[in-house]
Amino acid sequence: MPKFFLTIIAVTLLVSLIIVGVILNKRIANNSIELFNRPYEAYNSSSLNGADVISAINRAKTYNNTLDEEEYEYKIDIKVRIIDEELETDISVDMEKIYASGIDQFIRFYGGYEFKCTEISYNKTTGQVNSLAFENK
Repeated sequence: MPKFFLTIIAVTLLVSLIIVGVILNKRIANNSIELFNRPYEAYNSSSLNGADVISAINRAKTYNNTLDEEEYEYKIDIKVRIIDEELETDISVDMEKIYASGIDQFIRFYGGYEFKCTEISYNKTTGQVNSLAFENK
């Protein structure tokens, strides 16, 4: 009889430890995603200038450079839409074109513009930010 009760207690304890481990692992993963997303989500809250947009692009570019080819589906993409009513222009460019054209040139032309984050989306699998869109005000 005592062996039977000891076996039940041991099994109950083991199952409890497994459940606690799974819960803790899930919390750690959620905290990791929050820490990853926080800097990108900060761009969603306030008025930004051209240098802030470049800062977001640099952050995304740095992260994307850490990915292997098979992980590239997790990359972060940034699009910038610039509307100039005076010149009657409406252009959209992605971060790669801005980077290729030169960050200094973007800041020179659009550094004084006021931007807002118009969209932020998340990877359905990982929950991490995977794209941002900015537009001048």
